Amino acid sequence: MTVIRISANMGYIEKEVIVKLLNKEEVIQIMKDRQNGMTQETYATKVLRVRPSYLSDIYNGYRTPGPTILKKLGLRKVVLYAEKKSE
Repeated sequence: MTVIRISANMGYIEKEVIVKLLNKEEVIQIMKDRQNGMTQETYATKVLRVRPSYLSDIYNGYRTPGPTILKKLGLRKVVLYAEKKSE
């Protein structure tokens, strides 16, 4: 997990937010922790409301968690871009 501090000047309001950034593996670990002894099928269909094969694909690294799962986990996808340092 990476923690970053983001500052934004929004007109006359200065806003600062601390955000935890998770990689895909950390999100999958959160999912597995919340599965809490349930079978994958039960967790997929009853809790996440997705197909068991989709959950299996995520756990095996073939797919990434989509909006439905992220919402259930209280997460959102964020894309970041950074300047490349000149040498």
